[in-house]
Amino acid sequence: MKEITLLVCLCLSIGCFSQERKTLDAKSFNAEMVQLGKKMNAELISVKFKKEIFKDINSSVIIESSSGQIIRGKGLEYKMVNPGMISFQTRNLNVVVDSLERIVIISNVDSTLQQVTQLQQIPADALKGYKLEKIVFPTYYILRAEPENASIGIMEFYVHTQSTELYKLNMFYPPGNYFSESMEDESVESPYLTIIFEPMKKLKETANLISLENILEKTATGEYLLSPKMVGFQLKDSRYKSPK
Repeated sequence: MKEITLLVCLCLSIGCFSQERKTLDAKSFNAEMVQLGKKMNAELISVKFKKEIFKDINSSVIIESSSGQIIRGKGLEYKMVNPGMISFQTRNLNVVVDSLERIVIISNVDSTLQQVTQLQQIPADALKGYKLEKIVFPTYYILRAEPENASIGIMEFYVHTQSTELYKLNMFYPPGNYFSESMEDESVESPYLTIIFEPMKKLKETANLISLENILEKTATGEYLLSPKMVGFQLKDSRYKSPK
């Protein structure tokens, strides 16, 4: 009886890790990416993420680690927080606050944009020469794009089956000398980047979260000046200005 019970438990455990691999064409792969994009580009959401870079897929040594956050407002409005840098976008202005270089850069919003497009579909021509797969597990699935050309990296998108939200992104870089510490260092590594996304949070409003009030002040003539709270920063206005 013990042997039968053990066998049943073993079969159940194997079933939990069962997977189904499906080969996709470019159209089907893009259809999956569009659905992911709709989630990532939804209005009034916040998602935190953690980014880690490993020296090699077989290594547990973390070369770089950081955390950040994406806040989506309405329309084109968003805020992205990364270590040392915060990016804002309003209806008509892009603002980057670079704390390392102590500079604030403002520029125009691309007038052709109708919405923020993260994880938008990839041109079909760009997917030529890729092996595209959907690997299905009981609670999640992986969209995998592996190029035939070994000098190009592999991408993997991990998606929760129930929520259809992206919760992990892996990028495997091709072999190369990425971490050379001297001219004599000719070691070859195959690093990979992984980004873990926390579950998305729905927001009621984002006016205070995406506010530029403490960064910029607008004069009566329409010019922008740095807020008094930005002492020590320089302002660079890279907006296009038509000649008078």
